[in-house]
Amino acid sequence: GAPSFLLVLAMLGTTSGFQISAFAPRLHRERGVSIRPQTKFYSMCDQSGEYMPKLPIVEIEYCTGCRWMLRGAWLAQELLTTFEADIGSVALVPSRVRPGGVFDIRLNGKTIWSRKTEGRFPEAKEIKQRVRDIISPEKSLGHSESAEKKVVEAEFSQDEKKMGM
Repeated sequence: GAPSFLLVLAMLGTTSGFQISAFAPRLHRERGVSIRPQTKFYSMCDQSGEYMPKLPIVEIEYCTGCRWMLRGAWLAQELLTTFEADIGSVALVPSRVRPGGVFDIRLNGKTIWSRKTEGRFPEAKEIKQRVRDIISPEKSLGHSESAEKKVVEAEFSQDEKKMGM
């Protein structure tokens, strides 16, 4: 029922919008998890008092005046499809800052892409690579980077031949 559903949410660290105070003693007994009040909601801590790690959160801030929500939603879908087990959430954040033109992507609060800094919108492949490099460097992105790897490997092989290796 609902108690076990909330218990699962608490174990996954995705309880930001749920009050789970009624289940705190049970969580502590069964999983060694304590609940620390934060305003009216609760955050999970392990027995040492340290906050338990949560899955990374991606924020895509877009200019509402420029109508870039669909572009942000498309990138969110790409990230969630590629990193379905590695990302906790992707949030679309409307920006009403004037002057407009905002299209920023943040991973756990750190900007990994800014349209103003880069001078253009990101390719999905670029964002996937930046996210992967931070959260899961060993993860292969499959076909989106295979052509790039072949070029690098070919250049490396040519350099080895020149050096007589």
